[in-house]
Amino acid sequence: MGDHDTVLVRLRATLRADDPWTALYALHLLSTDRPGTLAGAVEELYRSDTDRTAFRPYLSWLLRSLGEPGEAVLLRLLATPELSGDDRRYLLRTAVVHGLRLPAELLRTYAQDAPASGGVNAGTGGSPAPELVDAMGLSGDPSFAPLLGALLEDPAAPRGRAALALGRLGARAWTAPIAGRLSEVTGLDHTAFTVALELMGDPAAVPHLLRWLAESGEERVYDVPTHSYGSPAATRSCRSGQTARRTRRPCAPPGPTAAPSARPQWCGTSLSSPAHGPGSLSTRARAGSG
Repeated sequence: MGDHDTVLVRLRATLRADDPWTALYALHLLSTDRPGTLAGAVEELYRSDTDRTAFRPYLSWLLRSLGEPGEAVLLRLLATPELSGDDRRYLLRTAVVHGLRLPAELLRTYAQDAPASGGVNAGTGGSPAPELVDAMGLSGDPSFAPLLGALLEDPAAPRGRAALALGRLGARAWTAPIAGRLSEVTGLDHTAFTVALELMGDPAAVPHLLRWLAESGEERVYDVPTHSYGSPAATRSCRSGQTARRTRRPCAPPGPTAAPSARPQWCGTSLSSPAHGPGSLSTRARAGSG
């Protein structure tokens, strides 16, 4: 029995174990010196209708954990014309978690098929599925910006993800539409909008931020990307801007005296101040930063 066949038999036995996740992890550790062989076995099972239906979550996890060989298999599988809607979503999520840049033409094809893809996560009213929106943002192709920008106007669409995707693309033409909607969005969408502005680092957002800070409650002052715009309030309203940028989450809420001290400095700031010039923007606040 050849090496590929041996790994294939072992993989099938692992997937049928009483505790497949533990068994898969052990198999993965044993295959670190030859990930390409295991990736080939995963691809073969994924192309089998019976195995794919039974083991899809496990196979997707393996592809995500196998490095470059897994990425190559992902690209080949995603390019398969007869891929079902469920398979497409699983593989797209895996590619997004991996940070894989997918071909723009493939994503355009997926976007055209999105209304027919079905499923609870496939989007609403014909909008692209959330994982497809994420993949567009990671593609580096600015031609997706108009489609993503249109999602900002639809409360039923994944507009937080659309804003993040625009931020990753560095599509500054959408800075004002994103900043102008800060008062409309809440929860994770609000956080996504502010992180998108972080990624863009565009001074055009400042008037909107000042207006939002003047009109909003003090308890949410920390959820504004102050540290991208050179404000002295940054160190008081956000204790760790670099951590927030890396994790894509808002900073921890400031202490009871931080918000009142930060708000007057922001709301009383002159827009003509040199601190808000392009030269003050963080060079790390760019699209695609991890």
